[in-house]
Amino acid sequence: MTMEIQGQTDVGRQRDTNQDEIDFKRLDENTAAVVLADGMGGVAGGATASTVAVEAFSDHIASGNWDAEPKSTVRSAVETAQTAVNEEAKTDPKLANMGCTLVGGLVVDDTVVLANVGDSRAYEIDDEAVQLTTDQTVANELVKKGELDPGKVDDHQMSHVLQQSIGSTDDLEPEFVHQQIHGRLLLCSDGLTNELDDRQVANLGEGSPLEDACDELIDAANSEGGSDNISVILVSSDE
Repeated sequence: MTMEIQGQTDVGRQRDTNQDEIDFKRLDENTAAVVLADGMGGVAGGATASTVAVEAFSDHIASGNWDAEPKSTVRSAVETAQTAVNEEAKTDPKLANMGCTLVGGLVVDDTVVLANVGDSRAYEIDDEAVQLTTDQTVANELVKKGELDPGKVDDHQMSHVLQQSIGSTDDLEPEFVHQQIHGRLLLCSDGLTNELDDRQVANLGEGSPLEDACDELIDAANSEGGSDNISVILVSSDE
């Protein structure tokens, strides 16, 4: 099985700085560590939170017992990222309220072990885009309680208000995904999904090399307005 990984991050068309951060690395021939974060809490705070979280998460995965204990390695990597952001926030009053989303983990052959905090997303792309993660937002929490129709989430005023975030949530409750995938894995920030629907996400870059597919996704999001920073990571495992 051959694994390929590509990623790209872009400031978009309406922001002056990029507060997204990505990292991806191959750990062996059939295993990769991937992580993406979207910062919040002011220009300095958001960029710092995402950078610190991604570095801590990625380093923990790479140095951990990922081959024997993938689930526990990903779980502890989230805790490490949370601690790192909280500790960094203590160093400067300007960073006090910083935080970030985070989606990332391990891809082992055709199986993913992912953690999700916030509203960045993971998709399986195989003819269509199937969202693997659930946005941890106030609107989706209302759906769980039966107080909001699922079809009205995107238009709800709380659709982008986070219920969980690295650094800004004390009692962190990450979502974990462990499943086999077919086709490509996509991690992305909401700068992509705010501009493109799932059909567009599935069709863009279909059949293209991963690097070209990343370019096509980001170019399309910018063409639709590019209202936020846009980040993508694509992983493909082929026989």
